[in-house]
Amino acid sequence: MRKLATFFTCLVTTLVAHLTQAAPFAYITNLNNGTVSVIDTSNNSLTGTTVTVGSSPLGAAMNPLGTRVYVTNNGAGTVSVIDTSNNTVAGTVTVGSNPHGVAVSPAGTRVLVVNNGSQSVSVINTSNNTVIATIPVGSTSHGVAVNPSGTQAYVANGSGTISVIDMSSNTVTATVTGGINPFGVAINPTGTRVYVTNNTGSNVSVIDTSNNTIIATVPVGSGPKGVVMNLTGTRAYVVNNNSGTVSVIDTSNNTVSATVTVGSVPEGVAINPSGTAVYVTNFGGTVSVIDTSNNTVSATIALGGSGPYSIGQFMMPAFANPELGVNPVSKNFGSVSVNTPSNQVFTLSNNGSSVLNVANIATATGNAAMFAIALGNGAGGTCGNLPAAIGIGGSCTISVTFTPTSTGAKSTNLQISSDDPATPTQTIALSGSGLDPALGVNPASKNFGSVTVNAPSSQVVTLSNTGSSTLSVTNIATTTGNTAMFAIALGNGAGGTCGNLPATIGVGSSCTITVTFTPTLAGALSTNLQITSSDPASPTSIALSGMGAAVAIQSIPTLSEWGFIIMGCMLAGASLLAIRRNSGTVSAP
Repeated sequence: MRKLATFFTCLVTTLVAHLTQAAPFAYITNLNNGTVSVIDTSNNSLTGTTVTVGSSPLGAAMNPLGTRVYVTNNGAGTVSVIDTSNNTVAGTVTVGSNPHGVAVSPAGTRVLVVNNGSQSVSVINTSNNTVIATIPVGSTSHGVAVNPSGTQAYVANGSGTISVIDMSSNTVTATVTGGINPFGVAINPTGTRVYVTNNTGSNVSVIDTSNNTIIATVPVGSGPKGVVMNLTGTRAYVVNNNSGTVSVIDTSNNTVSATVTVGSVPEGVAINPSGTAVYVTNFGGTVSVIDTSNNTVSATIALGGSGPYSIGQFMMPAFANPELGVNPVSKNFGSVSVNTPSNQVFTLSNNGSSVLNVANIATATGNAAMFAIALGNGAGGTCGNLPAAIGIGGSCTISVTFTPTSTGAKSTNLQISSDDPATPTQTIALSGSGLDPALGVNPASKNFGSVTVNAPSSQVVTLSNTGSSTLSVTNIATTTGNTAMFAIALGNGAGGTCGNLPATIGVGSSCTITVTFTPTLAGALSTNLQITSSDPASPTSIALSGMGAAVAIQSIPTLSEWGFIIMGCMLAGASLLAIRRNSGTVSAP
């Protein structure tokens, strides 16, 4: 392996267009003179820009937004921070001895620097460019990569191990025994596999991140160093330093599917934003551009005798970006009856090149309380509890239910927060209108007056919908008092038009029921007609009353007097006359 004291440069290619630049750029560190050259990857030519950095610049990594490039100065023990808007050094951070590999976290908030000479990793806070932690790792460490979720980092130690760092605590939580002289590190977009090149062993170790064990060893060319994954994680590109080739590993079966001849003494490798081209730095003075569609070299960029050199997954935060897609992008629920739920399923998809982490989903502003969100776990969606991880090309669903509690136009915003760097918070407009059905009853009460006992008296009652949405009548019954004496006929040939319940009454429409009062005893009688409906004021009560009237017949004179009357009539020869007196409440015949 070529000693680090040898003059060389490294490449880091931005895979998102810079906010103020027209195309993605590659930053080449020239260790001979302590400068960085810039390549325009849209036409694969040098821009002519040269940035002066520290002594013997080696590693380089660009943040996900393309606004900063972090360069490790191996000879100075520092990191130069390049502002890509004007290609000037915006800051210099002192780290450990002989800094080598460097990686930026997916969120862009942390930079990890491998200090080859001091067997440690420096953690830089990008908000103020200060070292907030120093983590001991194995000896002769080289490459470093952070997983797509930003929770773990893997460091290749030339001593034969791989250190696993917990990013939340900045501590080593596991050490994996690797091959001979581990060098470069790459992590697939789902974060489930780590590919580590073993420089002296001429192979690649594949680590299962669920248990941090090696599950495969893939033979490649001689002296592998740099390694990079494609955007979908289906291919790993391994630079073979001694062979002058790049091995293309098919990750579905961990075998080499192609071998590409590149320039002299290749060192590092990176991939462009679209995944269509892989850039290989050749220590002999060129950069080879591989077309990933056919694995052939499509361009060679001459860099003179600067000695290009790079390792590890330093490009990952730039290209392995998740992208949140939401369907539908807005929703108008239309007109919905008050207190009646209306549901819409939204699909959240990951259209990016690394795992998408959805941190929060909520409604904000306006009538937020009327729009309820169900994430899953039996509650109307499949995303489940938050935070939710969505794999590349994957999706899950949430359910939003609009239940207006009053009439009129309603609206809110559905806000979805994720680690999509382009749109950290995506806003979905939700709207709808609340409509009220309203039950009208005519007459509003009914006194049947005086009705002879056992003689029926009927009254037609009209039910109308005076509201703004369809009215559903679910029950009609008499309650309290003399319920048995007030019979209800709904229709279907039984004295009304409403028909069987539940009955639906359109806006402005009506139907009838018939109430029949049949008193079975004399006196004041009453009950309430109760109508249950979708009217928010339901139930509606109608007072019903009437008087039961009985006919009582009494002969005059009384029975005690009949004897004297009959005797008198017989002595007088008169006929017998029966006189009746009505002591009831109605006329007697």
